[in-house]
Amino acid sequence: MVKKIKKENIKTKNTNIYLYDFDGTIVKGDTGVKFFWWCQKQNKSLIKWVPYYAICTLLYCLKIVSHKWLKEQYFLFLPKDKKSADKMVIDFWKENIKQLNTKVVDMLKTDAKDKNGKVLIISGSPEFFIKPMADKLPAYALIATKMQKKNYKKIEGKNCNGKEKIQRFYKWISKENIKEFTVVKAVSDSLKDKPMYSLANNWYAVDGTGKITKGLPKKKTTFYFK
Repeated sequence: MVKKIKKENIKTKNTNIYLYDFDGTIVKGDTGVKFFWWCQKQNKSLIKWVPYYAICTLLYCLKIVSHKWLKEQYFLFLPKDKKSADKMVIDFWKENIKQLNTKVVDMLKTDAKDKNGKVLIISGSPEFFIKPMADKLPAYALIATKMQKKNYKKIEGKNCNGKEKIQRFYKWISKENIKEFTVVKAVSDSLKDKPMYSLANNWYAVDGTGKITKGLPKKKTTFYFK
């Protein structure tokens, strides 16, 4: 005779989530712009791109073009061969490790020690560009702007910015099969991340010096031309 097995009440384990922006938060300023100037030092002829980028930035400020379009323009100077571009990116991060905001990284490392938690880096920057640095940090996952496989300078889908960060976050939650979660904190330098902050119980702002304060940032991130 087969004994009946009592079904135990299985409680879903709650997952603590920690959300971190990248540019201006984990690292100082806009690293995409800094990357261009670093490349220009290696190849002086890239200076010819400066007037074009100035025009592109002006068009964006006048709301004539989208943020997505502007972001695509800033990586046009890279070679067609993605392997060559990847090497440039790796070399850039090797030489610019000091771009890290140490106070923010220390906070991230502490959050990563939470056995029931997962640290996520959510950024509007292209994934191929920030991944080499993100991989050096104890974050569980990176959510960033995807680029097309056929043309890595073109964005695939939407730019991972503002409300899109929330959409991408929930897609990640579903993919990870996380049933219950609490967003413990959100950390950013920009008011553009208000949608991301809306998910969190605790808000932290990072200023230009890397100082962390509780609450929302005081302003939107501006573009750094150099």
